Amino acid sequence: MATPDKRPAELGPYQGKYPRSTAEFANLAKVVEDYVLPGYLPERPIIGPADSIRAQGSCFAENVVAALKLRGMNAKIMGVNETINSPTANEFFFRYISGRETKLAHPIHAAAFPIAEAANFAQKFREANLLILTLGVAPYVALRSTGLPVFNVDPNHPQDFVVIDPTVEETKKTIASIVAMVGEINPNLKLVLTLSPVPLNRSAQPSAVAADCISKSTLRAAVAELMRDPASKFAYWPSFEIIRWLGAHLPPVFGADDGLTRHVNKDIVGLVIDLFLKYYAGLEPAPMKDN
Repeated sequence: MATPDKRPAELGPYQGKYPRSTAEFANLAKVVEDYVLPGYLPERPIIGPADSIRAQGSCFAENVVAALKLRGMNAKIMGVNETINSPTANEFFFRYISGRETKLAHPIHAAAFPIAEAANFAQKFREANLLILTLGVAPYVALRSTGLPVFNVDPNHPQDFVVIDPTVEETKKTIASIVAMVGEINPNLKLVLTLSPVPLNRSAQPSAVAADCISKSTLRAAVAELMRDPASKFAYWPSFEIIRWLGAHLPPVFGADDGLTRHVNKDIVGLVIDLFLKYYAGLEPAPMKDN
Protein backbone atom coordinates (compact mmCIF):
# COMPACT_ATOMS: atom_id res chain seq x y z
CA MET A 1 0.00 0.00 0.00
CA ALA A 2 1.31 3.43 -0.90
CA THR A 3 1.98 5.79 1.98
CA PRO A 4 -0.15 8.98 2.10
CA ASP A 5 2.67 11.16 0.76
CA LYS A 6 3.37 8.88 -2.22
CA ARG A 7 1.67 9.04 -5.61
CA PRO A 8 0.86 6.12 -7.90
CA ALA A 9 3.29 5.95 -10.79
CA GLU A 10 0.43 5.86 -13.29
CA LEU A 11 -2.24 8.53 -13.05
CA GLY A 12 -4.26 7.30 -16.00
CA PRO A 13 -6.48 10.10 -17.33
CA TYR A 14 -5.60 12.39 -14.43
CA GLN A 15 -2.78 14.54 -15.75
CA GLY A 16 -2.94 17.52 -13.41
CA LYS A 17 -1.71 17.48 -9.84
CA TYR A 18 -2.31 19.78 -6.89
CA PRO A 19 0.65 20.76 -4.65
CA ARG A 20 0.90 18.34 -1.73
CA SER A 21 3.50 19.98 0.48
CA THR A 22 3.63 23.51 1.81
CA ALA A 23 7.41 23.28 1.45
CA GLU A 24 7.00 23.47 -2.31
CA PHE A 25 5.83 27.07 -1.98
CA ALA A 26 9.32 28.17 -1.03
CA ASN A 27 9.80 28.43 -4.80
CA LEU A 28 6.55 30.03 -5.85
CA ALA A 29 7.53 30.49 -9.49
CA LYS A 30 8.16 26.76 -9.82
CA VAL A 31 4.87 25.93 -8.14
CA VAL A 32 3.07 28.16 -10.64
CA GLU A 33 4.91 26.63 -13.59
CA ASP A 34 4.36 23.07 -12.38
CA TYR A 35 0.77 23.28 -11.18
CA VAL A 36 -1.00 26.29 -12.73
CA LEU A 37 0.39 27.05 -16.18
CA PRO A 38 0.20 23.63 -17.90
CA GLY A 39 -2.48 23.80 -20.56
CA TYR A 40 -2.46 27.61 -20.69
CA LEU A 41 0.80 28.36 -22.49
CA PRO A 42 1.36 29.27 -26.15
CA GLU A 43 3.45 26.82 -28.16
CA ARG A 44 6.00 29.60 -28.67
CA PRO A 45 6.34 33.30 -27.76
CA ILE A 46 3.88 35.42 -29.73
CA ILE A 47 4.95 39.00 -28.94
CA GLY A 48 8.19 40.96 -29.13
CA PRO A 49 9.54 44.11 -27.45
CA ALA A 50 8.36 46.28 -30.35
CA ASP A 51 4.81 44.97 -30.33
CA SER A 52 1.97 47.13 -29.13
CA ILE A 53 0.17 45.75 -26.08
CA ARG A 54 -3.12 47.18 -24.90
CA ALA A 55 -5.03 46.28 -21.75
CA GLN A 56 -8.58 46.91 -20.67
CA GLY A 57 -10.95 45.74 -17.99
CA SER A 58 -10.63 46.18 -14.26
CA CYS A 59 -8.14 48.01 -12.07
CA PHE A 60 -5.97 44.90 -12.27
CA ALA A 61 -5.43 45.68 -15.96
CA GLU A 62 -3.78 48.94 -14.89
CA ASN A 63 -1.43 46.99 -12.60
CA VAL A 64 -0.54 44.70 -15.49
CA VAL A 65 0.26 47.62 -17.81
CA ALA A 66 2.36 49.37 -15.17
CA ALA A 67 4.39 46.20 -14.59
CA LEU A 68 4.85 45.60 -18.33
CA LYS A 69 6.03 49.17 -18.88
CA LEU A 70 8.57 48.84 -16.07
CA ARG A 71 9.95 45.87 -17.98
CA GLY A 72 10.38 47.93 -21.13
CA MET A 73 7.31 46.70 -23.03
CA ASN A 74 5.18 48.95 -25.23
CA ALA A 75 2.05 48.60 -23.10
CA LYS A 76 -0.78 51.04 -22.53
CA ILE A 77 -4.13 51.00 -20.80
CA MET A 78 -7.01 51.78 -23.13
CA GLY A 79 -8.16 54.71 -21.02
CA VAL A 80 -11.70 53.43 -20.57
CA ASN A 81 -13.61 54.23 -17.40
CA GLU A 82 -12.62 51.69 -14.73
CA THR A 83 -16.28 50.94 -14.05
CA ILE A 84 -16.43 49.13 -17.41
CA ASN A 85 -15.20 45.95 -15.75
CA SER A 86 -17.94 43.38 -16.33
CA PRO A 87 -18.41 41.37 -19.54
CA THR A 88 -21.77 43.07 -20.08
CA ALA A 89 -20.29 46.54 -19.74
CA ASN A 90 -17.38 45.64 -22.01
CA GLU A 91 -19.73 44.14 -24.59
CA PHE A 92 -21.74 47.38 -24.59
CA PHE A 93 -18.49 49.34 -25.07
CA PHE A 94 -17.35 47.18 -27.98
CA ARG A 95 -20.71 47.58 -29.67
CA TYR A 96 -19.91 51.27 -30.02
CA ILE A 97 -16.30 50.69 -31.03
CA SER A 98 -17.28 48.19 -33.72
CA GLY A 99 -19.99 50.47 -35.08
CA ARG A 100 -22.91 48.26 -34.10
CA GLU A 101 -24.28 51.13 -32.01
CA THR A 102 -24.33 54.66 -33.40
CA LYS A 103 -25.74 56.68 -30.52
CA LEU A 104 -25.53 56.72 -26.78
CA ALA A 105 -28.46 55.04 -25.10
CA HIS A 106 -28.25 57.06 -21.89
CA PRO A 107 -26.42 60.21 -20.70
CA ILE A 108 -24.50 58.15 -18.12
CA HIS A 109 -22.70 56.38 -20.97
CA ALA A 110 -21.15 59.64 -22.15
CA ALA A 111 -19.02 59.79 -19.01
CA ALA A 112 -17.65 56.31 -19.69
CA PHE A 113 -16.91 56.53 -23.42
CA PRO A 114 -17.91 59.61 -25.43
CA ILE A 115 -19.29 58.47 -28.76
CA ALA A 116 -16.96 60.94 -30.49
CA GLU A 117 -14.03 58.86 -29.23
CA ALA A 118 -15.29 55.59 -30.75
CA ALA A 119 -13.19 55.93 -33.92
CA ASN A 120 -10.11 56.76 -31.85
CA PHE A 121 -10.56 53.68 -29.68
CA ALA A 122 -11.10 51.51 -32.76
CA GLN A 123 -7.88 52.80 -34.30
CA LYS A 124 -5.94 51.93 -31.15
CA PHE A 125 -7.23 48.37 -31.39
CA ARG A 126 -6.29 48.18 -35.07
CA GLU A 127 -2.73 49.25 -34.29
CA ALA A 128 -2.28 46.79 -31.40
CA ASN A 129 -0.69 43.37 -31.61
CA LEU A 130 -2.02 42.02 -28.32
CA LEU A 131 -5.03 42.88 -26.17
CA ILE A 132 -5.16 41.76 -22.55
CA LEU A 133 -8.79 41.97 -21.52
CA THR A 134 -9.29 41.54 -17.79
CA LEU A 135 -12.73 40.41 -16.66
CA GLY A 136 -13.45 42.02 -13.33
CA VAL A 137 -16.91 41.18 -12.03
CA ALA A 138 -19.97 39.36 -13.31
CA PRO A 139 -22.77 41.58 -11.86
CA TYR A 140 -23.59 44.87 -13.51
CA VAL A 141 -25.84 47.84 -12.87
CA ALA A 142 -28.62 48.45 -15.37
CA LEU A 143 -31.41 50.91 -15.97
CA ARG A 144 -34.52 49.44 -14.41
CA SER A 145 -36.64 50.70 -17.32
CA THR A 146 -34.60 49.21 -20.19
CA GLY A 147 -32.10 46.73 -18.75
CA LEU A 148 -29.26 48.60 -20.46
CA PRO A 149 -25.98 48.55 -18.48
CA VAL A 150 -24.74 51.78 -16.98
CA PHE A 151 -21.47 52.64 -15.31
CA ASN A 152 -22.30 55.33 -12.79
CA VAL A 153 -25.45 55.38 -10.69
CA ASP A 154 -27.21 58.68 -10.17
CA PRO A 155 -27.33 58.90 -6.33
CA ASN A 156 -30.36 61.19 -6.55
CA HIS A 157 -32.40 58.52 -8.33
CA PRO A 158 -31.29 55.10 -7.02
CA GLN A 159 -34.73 53.69 -7.76
CA ASP A 160 -33.95 53.95 -11.47
CA PHE A 161 -31.25 51.27 -11.29
CA VAL A 162 -31.01 47.57 -10.55
CA VAL A 163 -28.08 45.19 -10.02
CA ILE A 164 -28.21 42.15 -12.30
CA ASP A 165 -26.39 38.88 -11.61
CA PRO A 166 -26.05 37.09 -14.96
CA THR A 167 -25.95 33.33 -15.25
CA VAL A 168 -22.93 31.41 -16.53
CA GLU A 169 -24.68 30.84 -19.85
CA GLU A 170 -25.52 34.53 -20.22
CA THR A 171 -21.96 35.47 -19.34
CA LYS A 172 -20.60 32.93 -21.81
CA LYS A 173 -22.64 34.46 -24.64
CA THR A 174 -21.53 37.96 -23.67
CA ILE A 175 -17.83 37.05 -23.67
CA ALA A 176 -18.25 35.25 -27.01
CA SER A 177 -19.81 38.42 -28.42
CA ILE A 178 -16.81 40.46 -27.23
CA VAL A 179 -14.34 38.01 -28.80
CA ALA A 180 -16.22 38.18 -32.09
CA MET A 181 -16.25 41.99 -32.14
CA VAL A 182 -12.54 42.19 -31.29
CA GLY A 183 -11.92 39.95 -34.30
CA GLU A 184 -14.03 42.21 -36.51
CA ILE A 185 -12.10 45.31 -35.48
CA ASN A 186 -8.67 43.70 -35.94
CA PRO A 187 -8.52 40.12 -37.26
CA ASN A 188 -4.79 39.98 -36.48
CA LEU A 189 -5.12 41.12 -32.87
CA LYS A 190 -4.15 38.42 -30.40
CA LEU A 191 -6.55 38.33 -27.46
CA VAL A 192 -5.65 37.14 -23.97
CA LEU A 193 -8.38 36.99 -21.33
CA THR A 194 -7.56 37.19 -17.65
CA LEU A 195 -9.76 37.18 -14.58
CA SER A 196 -9.07 39.90 -12.05
CA PRO A 197 -8.22 38.60 -8.57
CA VAL A 198 -9.46 41.84 -7.00
CA PRO A 199 -12.61 41.14 -4.95
CA LEU A 200 -15.88 42.99 -5.14
CA ASN A 201 -15.84 46.33 -3.37
CA ARG A 202 -19.51 46.06 -2.43
CA SER A 203 -22.54 44.03 -3.35
CA ALA A 204 -26.30 44.21 -3.53
CA GLN A 205 -26.29 40.86 -1.71
CA PRO A 206 -26.09 40.70 2.13
CA SER A 207 -22.61 39.13 1.99
CA ALA A 208 -20.11 40.75 -0.35
CA VAL A 209 -17.68 37.89 0.33
CA ALA A 210 -20.13 35.23 -0.87
CA ALA A 211 -21.18 37.47 -3.77
CA ASP A 212 -17.53 37.80 -4.81
CA CYS A 213 -17.16 34.01 -4.85
CA ILE A 214 -20.25 33.69 -7.05
CA SER A 215 -19.07 36.51 -9.33
CA LYS A 216 -15.60 35.06 -9.94
CA SER A 217 -16.98 31.53 -10.31
CA THR A 218 -19.47 32.72 -12.92
CA LEU A 219 -16.74 34.41 -14.96
CA ARG A 220 -14.29 31.52 -14.70
CA ALA A 221 -16.90 28.91 -15.60
CA ALA A 222 -18.01 30.95 -18.62
CA VAL A 223 -14.43 31.22 -19.90
CA ALA A 224 -13.89 27.49 -19.35
CA GLU A 225 -17.03 26.68 -21.34
CA LEU A 226 -15.86 28.84 -24.25
CA MET A 227 -12.41 27.24 -24.22
CA ARG A 228 -13.96 23.81 -24.80
CA ASP A 229 -14.19 24.86 -28.44
CA PRO A 230 -10.79 24.14 -30.06
CA ALA A 231 -11.45 27.02 -32.46
CA SER A 232 -11.83 29.57 -29.64
CA LYS A 233 -10.06 32.75 -30.72
CA PHE A 234 -8.48 33.77 -27.44
CA ALA A 235 -6.05 32.54 -24.85
CA TYR A 236 -6.45 32.57 -21.08
CA TRP A 237 -3.76 33.64 -18.63
CA PRO A 238 -4.46 32.20 -15.13
CA SER A 239 -3.44 35.19 -12.99
CA PHE A 240 -6.57 34.67 -10.90
CA GLU A 241 -5.58 31.10 -10.04
CA ILE A 242 -2.06 32.19 -9.15
CA ILE A 243 -3.16 34.93 -6.77
CA ARG A 244 -6.45 33.77 -5.29
CA TRP A 245 -6.07 29.97 -5.43
CA LEU A 246 -2.39 29.47 -4.65
CA GLY A 247 -2.66 32.53 -2.43
CA ALA A 248 -4.60 30.41 0.04
CA HIS A 249 -1.30 28.63 0.83
CA LEU A 250 0.77 31.80 1.16
CA PRO A 251 1.09 34.72 3.55
CA PRO A 252 -1.47 37.43 2.68
CA VAL A 253 -1.21 38.32 -1.02
CA PHE A 254 -3.28 41.49 -0.60
CA GLY A 255 -2.49 44.63 1.34
CA ALA A 256 1.18 44.14 2.20
CA ASP A 257 2.12 47.38 0.42
CA ASP A 258 -0.60 49.69 1.72
CA GLY A 259 -2.84 47.77 4.12
CA LEU A 260 -5.77 47.68 1.68
CA THR A 261 -7.49 44.33 1.28
CA ARG A 262 -8.29 44.85 -2.42
CA HIS A 263 -4.75 45.74 -3.54
CA VAL A 264 -2.65 42.82 -4.76
CA ASN A 265 0.91 42.85 -3.42
CA LYS A 266 3.45 44.16 -5.91
CA ASP A 267 5.75 41.17 -5.55
CA ILE A 268 3.14 38.66 -6.69
CA VAL A 269 1.99 40.96 -9.51
CA GLY A 270 5.64 41.05 -10.58
CA LEU A 271 5.78 37.25 -10.56
CA VAL A 272 2.64 37.02 -12.70
CA ILE A 273 4.12 39.46 -15.23
CA ASP A 274 7.56 37.81 -15.25
CA LEU A 275 6.00 34.46 -16.10
CA PHE A 276 3.73 36.03 -18.71
CA LEU A 277 6.72 37.63 -20.44
CA LYS A 278 8.72 34.41 -20.19
CA TYR A 279 6.16 32.43 -22.13
CA TYR A 280 4.49 35.08 -24.28
CA ALA A 281 7.57 37.15 -25.15
CA GLY A 282 10.45 34.76 -24.52
CA LEU A 283 11.96 37.08 -21.89
CA GLU A 284 13.53 35.85 -18.70
CA PRO A 285 12.98 37.94 -15.54
CA ALA A 286 15.19 41.02 -15.49
CA PRO A 287 15.74 43.91 -13.08
CA MET A 288 12.78 46.26 -13.29
CA LYS A 289 13.43 49.55 -15.06
CA ASP A 290 12.54 52.97 -13.77
CA ASN A 291 10.03 55.04 -15.72
